[in-house]
Amino acid sequence: MKTFLKLIAREFRLFFSNSVAVVILIGAPVAYGLLFGFVYQQGIVTDLPVAVVDQNRTETSRILIDAMNDNQHIEIVAIVPDISLLNDDLKSGKIVGIVNIPDKFEQDIFMQRYPQVHVELNAVNIVNTNFALRGLRESLETINAGLQIEALQKQGVPATIASQQFEAFSISTISNFNPSLNYLTFLFPGLLATILQQVLLLALALSFSKDYEDGTFPELLKHTTSPMMVLLTKSFPYLLMGGLIWLMILHMLLAAFGVSNAGSWAMIYSLSIMFILSVTAIGILISAVIPSQLKSTEILMVIATPAFIISGFTWPLSQMPEWVVWFASVIPLTHFLEAFRNVMIAGAGWQHITSELYAMFWLTVIPGLLTYLVIIFKIKQVSTKEPSAM
Repeated sequence: MKTFLKLIAREFRLFFSNSVAVVILIGAPVAYGLLFGFVYQQGIVTDLPVAVVDQNRTETSRILIDAMNDNQHIEIVAIVPDISLLNDDLKSGKIVGIVNIPDKFEQDIFMQRYPQVHVELNAVNIVNTNFALRGLRESLETINAGLQIEALQKQGVPATIASQQFEAFSISTISNFNPSLNYLTFLFPGLLATILQQVLLLALALSFSKDYEDGTFPELLKHTTSPMMVLLTKSFPYLLMGGLIWLMILHMLLAAFGVSNAGSWAMIYSLSIMFILSVTAIGILISAVIPSQLKSTEILMVIATPAFIISGFTWPLSQMPEWVVWFASVIPLTHFLEAFRNVMIAGAGWQHITSELYAMFWLTVIPGLLTYLVIIFKIKQVSTKEPSAM
């Protein structure tokens, strides 16, 4: 028993001597709990951007627009006379829906011709679609009943009879890009990209730190002392493996489950290259700075674990606190998933993904430059035989 207690005490000492492990085991559940709590704190999606095509431009159509804007789920961001002005915004995700109020809307209501209000939704993000549809239907159906009663009363129908009639106009709804609201189409590509980021970071954690721990970094410098050559040789195998894995995912796994590409393969490949480059740049930087394989792995996993939740893929970034949005913005997955989903499901064009491409470009360049400087420092340490953390 005494031996058992000594060994237990020894394990506790070993554990608490690893500061990163202590932070992860004790701090991570609390930290992630708070982070995810803040992400979903609001509980419902509000102020989703919706545009209105008002071909009627009457007091009745204005009442309808005001009612939609008063709904907590909806924010009317544009009122235009022609739907052609909005199709590009729907595809890019700038708006989640279009409400088309037809010409002669008011006249047809009072003549009991039952005009149709047409609603188009961007179904790329099912969460947004469901909340937008709920908000629009709540608003339209409430006003629908009120307008029918008012129209009948103007025709001399007694209020008691008019109040039993509830439809002044019909509502038609179409979900674009993912009309069946297929959850596999919505979720599967994002999960696979998340897995790729996770395994790449896990592998990259060992890139430099393994050389440091094994004492083989000086041996590497016998072959080259060029910082750029060191950076490229340390990065290229992971870029190659990551690219091959992603090609397999795109052309085998997604195809096997019937997830098709509605956009350009050139755009998909461009996004994929930038994504793999930016993930590799961040992973190689952490590995170059941290001399321990275990610690570099732990740090990268701390970054990667919440990535999917805070990426905005399932829950809109607009509903998260600003500091969570900032944290999400320095993770490549956030920018990749936003653009990848819009291209693959909605068939978005180059003009719709430039901001995400630029973001991943800088998430490649900045960590890459920092890694280059770290390598210069490490080379100088070895060449001058100064004590180092390797």
